[in-house]
Amino acid sequence: MVFLKIKRLLFVAAVAALCAGCLIVMNIRYDRLSRYPYQDPKSRALIDEYLSDEDIEYIIEYSIAPSTFVPYIQAERFSVYHAPEYNYMEEAFSYRNYAPALIVKMVEETRDQIAVQDLAQLMLAYSYEEVKDWLDRGDPYYRNATLVLDPSALDTLVDDDHTIATHVPLHLEALADIPQLTVEVNGEEKPMLVDARLQQPLRQLCEAAEAEVSTRACGGLIVTEGYVSYPKQEELYKQAKEQYGSSAILYVDYPGHSEHQLGLAVDFAATGKQSEDFSTTPQSQWLQENAWRFGFVQSYTEDKVTETNKLARPEHYRYVGPALARQLVEEHHTLKEGTE
Repeated sequence: MVFLKIKRLLFVAAVAALCAGCLIVMNIRYDRLSRYPYQDPKSRALIDEYLSDEDIEYIIEYSIAPSTFVPYIQAERFSVYHAPEYNYMEEAFSYRNYAPALIVKMVEETRDQIAVQDLAQLMLAYSYEEVKDWLDRGDPYYRNATLVLDPSALDTLVDDDHTIATHVPLHLEALADIPQLTVEVNGEEKPMLVDARLQQPLRQLCEAAEAEVSTRACGGLIVTEGYVSYPKQEELYKQAKEQYGSSAILYVDYPGHSEHQLGLAVDFAATGKQSEDFSTTPQSQWLQENAWRFGFVQSYTEDKVTETNKLARPEHYRYVGPALARQLVEEHHTLKEGTE
């Protein structure tokens, strides 16, 4: 009887061992993708290498084609669940030929801060680095500021409430054939920079001033300021804070909020009279009456201090194009009033 019990136990143990061995062999040979309807060997190899069992169950359950995620699968921080966002960015910027790894990086670094559709919208005008900096820091000078969508538009409004953050315009050129002060960069004198669209209107303005104000170059006008970078504006605002305290904003714009940073504004002075009040010169009077003909408007006037929160700057002119300039002058509106 005892012998039979031992024999039975040995038999059970042998069967159990055989079953265990079979399971081991089955697990070794088990194909996780056996239920996946797509049979491309290369894609299946990548999927098997980079996706977890949970990921594979997901793509099988929803019959997700390899073409929608395999191009990104080897990128750091890749998630198969975010593939629709990767594809949205790839389609939006196909003309830029972004590498898949970069697309994954941009989506994963920002998806908790901004919807991919909004990211793509901002990146039509800003670099990724500029957008990421804005998302991470916001506006250190005015927390409620709004990032404008198109900093290159001629009617773009920058003021205390609207900013272009650290954006650098794409089409800056050295100001040519116009009397100007040189700019010192790293100890070297260089010409001023402006948006390329200002070159011809400024030359036309100068030619008219020579005919109507003075035969001197540009009618006795000299450009004293053009494009001002974000870091330079930080210096200017810091100096204004030291000098004017809480009233600094009346005199100097927040960094990122200056029309000069757009590349679409210039400051003038009368040649040889830079230290004098520009508003009392014939050149200033002529600009007030005629600058609009060439697409320029005076942004900050004495009667609009309440609207602009800026003291008058008779030397400062913004290029908006002839049509809008004429409208603003005729309606006696600031840019904000004219574009609302």
